[in-house]
Amino acid sequence: MSSWEHLFDGLSEGLFVADHRLRLLYANLAARRLVRVLPEGGSNQSVAACLRAAGFSTSEEELVRHVKKAARNALVLQRDGASGRPPGEVIVSVLPGTNPPLLLGVVRDAEGGRARADFHAERGLCEALIEAVPDGLFVVEPQTRIIIYANEAFHRRRRLRLPLGIGQPCYRLLAREDRPCEERGRACPIPDLIAGQKAVYCVLNGNGASGGPAARLSCLVMEGGRLLVVGVEPDLPSGQPGRGDPHEPLTSGKPPRSPSYQEFHDMVAQARKTHSLVDLATTLSRDLQRLLNCSDVWLLLLDPTGHVIFPVSGEEGSGAGDLDKVVKTLGSPENLSALGRELDRLRKRGASSRRGRVREDVEWVTAPFRTAALGWAGPSKDASCGYLLLSGRKTPLPDDLPYLVETLFAQLMDHLRHLLLEETVPDSKSLKNMALTHPDGIIGRSKRMQEVYELIDLVAASDATVLITGENGTGKELVAQAIHNRSHRRKGPFIVAHCNAYSPTLLESELFGHEKGAFTGAIRRKMGRIERAQGGTLFLDEIGDIAPATQVLLLRFLQDHRFERVGGEKTLEADVRVLAATNRNLVEEVESGRFRDDLYYRLNVISIHLPPLRERKEDIPLLSQYFLNKYSEKEGKKVAGFSSAALQALMDYDWPGNVRQLENAVSHAVILAQDATIRRQHLPRFLQDVHELPTTASLVENEKRLILKVLRQTRWNKHEAARKLQVSRSTLYSKIQRYGLRPDQAV
Repeated sequence: MSSWEHLFDGLSEGLFVADHRLRLLYANLAARRLVRVLPEGGSNQSVAACLRAAGFSTSEEELVRHVKKAARNALVLQRDGASGRPPGEVIVSVLPGTNPPLLLGVVRDAEGGRARADFHAERGLCEALIEAVPDGLFVVEPQTRIIIYANEAFHRRRRLRLPLGIGQPCYRLLAREDRPCEERGRACPIPDLIAGQKAVYCVLNGNGASGGPAARLSCLVMEGGRLLVVGVEPDLPSGQPGRGDPHEPLTSGKPPRSPSYQEFHDMVAQARKTHSLVDLATTLSRDLQRLLNCSDVWLLLLDPTGHVIFPVSGEEGSGAGDLDKVVKTLGSPENLSALGRELDRLRKRGASSRRGRVREDVEWVTAPFRTAALGWAGPSKDASCGYLLLSGRKTPLPDDLPYLVETLFAQLMDHLRHLLLEETVPDSKSLKNMALTHPDGIIGRSKRMQEVYELIDLVAASDATVLITGENGTGKELVAQAIHNRSHRRKGPFIVAHCNAYSPTLLESELFGHEKGAFTGAIRRKMGRIERAQGGTLFLDEIGDIAPATQVLLLRFLQDHRFERVGGEKTLEADVRVLAATNRNLVEEVESGRFRDDLYYRLNVISIHLPPLRERKEDIPLLSQYFLNKYSEKEGKKVAGFSSAALQALMDYDWPGNVRQLENAVSHAVILAQDATIRRQHLPRFLQDVHELPTTASLVENEKRLILKVLRQTRWNKHEAARKLQVSRSTLYSKIQRYGLRPDQAV
């Protein structure tokens, strides 16, 4: 296939060439789609017969007269759609300067509405084709990287007037950068193209957003041996359905070819519909097998945690057993380490490996398969995954296949990042092999909790009264239990009295006990909690809620550890240590007169304040994993961890109910989880809506929230998001860049 045929196969316009006898010499992919009877390559079949069979009104005599006349104006053939086929037109003209003359034809779908009035009037077909074709065409001088020609579509996409794009460096207009790609640590495909590649793909950045469109580059040999690089930017509308049947059976015996841009666009569109990494690997493997006409091509992914994700084979092919062996081999630590080193080396170089340049240890691991492509898909190691394209040793592959895969993942960057956030479980040894931070069951490694641990150790050896403060759900009772367990009273009882659970009269009876007949219903003597805590510790929870009368009795007990039962006359003595806790601000309660100041001073000998969970969010992953292990065992499930998106939702929430609320949320998620990973949809509803904030009067803020909301709804498919927002794709790209929107961002 010549360089021009590589170039024309990338056009979305149908194009064919015939000799002076009307025998077909070449037809590109778009022409074969629109005129289905056209053969794939050159043949002795008459073009006139093919066009008549496709419903176009013409004859051999008419075309022969046009060839012999060598008219400059084009001949237009119409198809009205009466034959059951969609309306269309064929525009044919003689290529100037050819002897014998060659016939050039352009096939267009009339529904596209792209035909220009001057196309077949005052200008020749060749000149009009280059300027009026909707694809962007440009020519680059490979040594200087200067654009020496660009058509009108190329200028229009960059909002430039002709010929302002000519004479500019390619990296300035294609990548929007002031330095060549190599100086920015990014591989440029032009040197490999000049070195012998037939066609390569170059990821563009025309709108300033990552994962932009791609151009196909071909090498053009001019007279005298001069080499030029010709690029095509396809004109593909958003959401265009695929032309090929995804379930089309694979054929054999056909030589390898690079996919056209239409096929490339359809493959990207199908990949963006996937909902899991396994589904993505399976879809891409299936599409590559169909496009390359071979059944032993497989795409494997390696997520940031080191897990190998391989496609699911629907058929038991000849390579299915070998693929299973490769997957098992790659799962070993030493082989994963070798693969990780190679991927890290490629990531630092900013390039993917080309065929034949993979290290021997990687080739040995993937045997009996051949490593056709290897690289990183994403900007960094933590926010991306590795890919590994395997093929049979004797499978013929296109030379530019590594560039195709590299471009494919560049286009899928946002979708891949979304899938990684939804599925990837953070691999942390501190979470998987977790030892409790404090031996008494208190979990947390933040600086605030370390200070709490130090206070627990210091006060445990004393009998002084301790006041534990903090919001509900922060673990005040756990701290009291820890103090008791580490004190010399640990062999004695630990008695808890919930002061807000009783009325004032019943609270006195619960604390101090009562004599028989002390009040109605007191049918026998009862020991109070103070007596039951003899030799141990009494924990008074919610001490700030007790009534003033009870405060007086409690103050006396704290002074000399003496008390009387309700209705009794005998003074009793108790050897008890008192720990108290409250969620109230007792200083404010004292100032308002609701709490005795002398009792406050008796209680507040030593104070320990527990921070709310929102002030120690670094402990959320540790706490979440602890509760996950606890409730997985309780429910009899094997849930391993949280997806990145689920963990991010836990981190973003402020947790007004603190650790207790987090525990309930994790319990809810474990019950709903169906596999080994908890995802965002398994969390309670209030966590799924964590990013929804109250409305604001700021127009900019509301626009930012709306764009981010629609992008999430469309799984960051920018084409679909632009359609829903009723703006152009370039406008959407501009606003994404302006607001700095990311898939993992909270509004």
